Order: sequence, then structure tokens, then C-alpha cells
Amino acid sequence: MAQLRTPTVASIAEADEFVINHSVALQHNAVVNLNPFEIRLWDQSLPYRRLLLLKSLYRHHAAVDQRFDERRDIHLRALDSNTVPSRVHLVAFWRAFAFLDHANANCFGSGHVRRFLDLGCAPGGFSQWLLQHNRDVYGVGVTLPVEEAGIPLQIDSAFLANFRVCYDDLIRLATASMESGVPVQIHLPDDHHEPYDLVIAGAYLVLQRQKPWWQRMQMVLSQTLIIISNIAADGTAVVSISTKLFLWIVDLIGMLRQCFKTVTAHKTGRLHAVRTSCYLICRGFRATPEEVEWFTARLHSALRYLVVVSAEWYIDEDGIWHCDRKSEDLPLLSGESADTVFDTQHRFVLELFEPLWNMQYDAIRVDFAKILIEEHGGTCCNTYNKVLVSQTNHPTMMVTVQQRS
Repeated sequence: MAQLRTPTVASIAEADEFVINHSVALQHNAVVNLNPFEIRLWDQSLPYRRLLLLKSLYRHHAAVDQRFDERRDIHLRALDSNTVPSRVHLVAFWRAFAFLDHANANCFGSGHVRRFLDLGCAPGGFSQWLLQHNRDVYGVGVTLPVEEAGIPLQIDSAFLANFRVCYDDLIRLATASMESGVPVQIHLPDDHHEPYDLVIAGAYLVLQRQKPWWQRMQMVLSQTLIIISNIAADGTAVVSISTKLFLWIVDLIGMLRQCFKTVTAHKTGRLHAVRTSCYLICRGFRATPEEVEWFTARLHSALRYLVVVSAEWYIDEDGIWHCDRKSEDLPLLSGESADTVFDTQHRFVLELFEPLWNMQYDAIRVDFAKILIEEHGGTCCNTYNKVLVSQTNHPTMMVTVQQRS
């Protein structure tokens, strides 16, 4: 079936009609380009179909492009002048972590955390919250130097005695481990190594400019390697990850299920709701030394593949990245086939992500409605609620799935 041209809508009612009709009546390849793995998940999930359809309208609308370009230019100019992140950004991350703590029965405060590692720590909101809410806690943050496109770190000087900053590149650290076979061990402020009861892998969200797919994969997998090399038994990991249904993401979630007792997925606030990302809270690290060794070898294999990809890519005259290799060819952490990964993980992943896709759908729809009203006039319309009711009012904006005991 030939792909249909994405229409330009003039009202949110037209967008609602497009989503309602096409989420049921048309095959995926008529409206959205998907790879074979994503097609199987498209067939399984109405919330996923609705979100992709609305995003196709949203991204192809000229007024949305203009709004996005304006916001991006403001952000990049501020980065170039070294004025971002401001105190506002620090507070936003601080509040996000407060939300994560509240949604997880206050497991991050009141002395529950004694040692933490914050990967991609700038501007410092997560670390600042932990230092404020845990007496005698010690933490280490890893971030790029500002001169290497890093973000300025803003930690209150009162906490610096208990906090060490390591200025380094997470991908470089993981690559060095892959080449040497020596685990990445990041030392505490007193310069000795002890496993951390909390590891935060949030560098994915603070990549400042658009990155090619392989660099985003390198960032996530590098942090995963550092997690399993530094986390204590029964420890917790906070992992920032895309909510797109790529094979490698579903496979990674399968690995986290095996390594931790529970996995929960969260969005934090209105700004985060519109984005295609979430935080996974992985609690109760239980991987055996043999499993850690196995997954370390699998992560090394995947990172080697990405090193090859990063050496072969090129940019065309339109500024688009290209590489003959594909993300679907990445060696899977499970060591299984794509079919096996789908069979063993897709139900769990749909339960994990569908509430978040509904939240994202609602957030995009609200923003899109405002843009269309500014562009064409009219009022906001709730026609889509007559057919499909989403889950915006979920009290904690999260979903929890228990693992095997």
C-alpha cells in the first residue's frame, strides 16, 4: 500500500477525526513508516497507534515547525552564551526527582540512600535533592566539562564535602572498558570504590543538540554498562530512556527485568509529558556475578558494533546522517532473536508504556490545539473523548509491573 500524504489540519477536531479513523481503518504503512518489529507492536496497541498518528500530524504542520525552531534557537543561543541552564533548570530537575521519590514510596530520601552515582549529573537537580534529603550521604556526579558542550553544574557549596565531580565522557569511559576488559569503577569522594545503592543514568535527556541514532544508543548502553559495574546488591537504578518501540529498547528492558526485582515507568510534569522519553525506576538489583559477566560481554559486543557504525557514517548535502548499517542489526543483549524478544517482552513493555503514551498523546493534543487556534482561530474541541478516553488523570503518572520473586 502506498503511503498517504500527511494532511495539514486546521483544527483539533480535524486532527481527532484523522486519528480516530486511521487508528482502526488503515494499515500502518498507509500513514506511518515502521520497521518489521514496530509493525507487530503497532498491531497490538491502540494507544501506540493513536500517538504515532497524532505525532505525524503534529510534526508535519508548518506552525509546529516554526514554534519548535524558535524554541530551539533560543535554547542554542543560550547554550553558546553559557547562560543555560539557569536556576530554573536546576529547580525543574530537583522537582522531577521529588516527584520520582513521591511516586516510589519516598525510597530516595530520609536516609534510604547512603551512596549515589549520578551519570550526566548537570545541572545538578537530582544530586542536590539527594544531598538535601539524606544525612551523611556521599555522591559522585559524572558530566562533561563545560568547554566540551557540557552543562554547568550548580551544586550548593554546603554539600561539596560529600560530593565529588568527575568531568569525563561516559561513552569514552565505556569504550575504554570495552577495549581493556576492565570494569568501569567510579570512586567515591574519599577516592575508594564501593558499590552504590543508587545509580542515576540520566545523560540521555541532557544531550543538547540532535544526535544520530547510534550516538544515542551509545549513550544509553554505556550508562547501562556503568550501572552493572557499580551498583550494590539490592540497589536501585534510575534510567532515562525513549518510549519508542525500537527492538534494542525492548531488549534492554528485558535485561533490566532480569537484573532487578521491579521496573516502573514515570513521566515527571507537563513539560516531560510531551516528550518521547521516561524514567525507568529499577529496584532491587539481583543479578548474580555470572549474569553481570554475561551482560557485560553482551554490552561490549553491542558497543563494538556502534564503534564501527560511528566510523562509517556521513552527512549528505541536506544535513541528514546516513550509515549502511542499521540499528536493528545491533547484537542484542539477550542473545536472542527479534522474534523471541517480541514473544517474551512485548506484553510487559505495552503494560509499561501504554499509560505513558496516553499521557503524551494528551499533552501533544493540548499543545497542538493551542497552536492551531493561534494559527487558524476557533476553540479547543474535545471530540476525541467521545470515542477514546485516555488516562491523563492517572494519580501518579506511572505504571508498575512486578517481576519474578
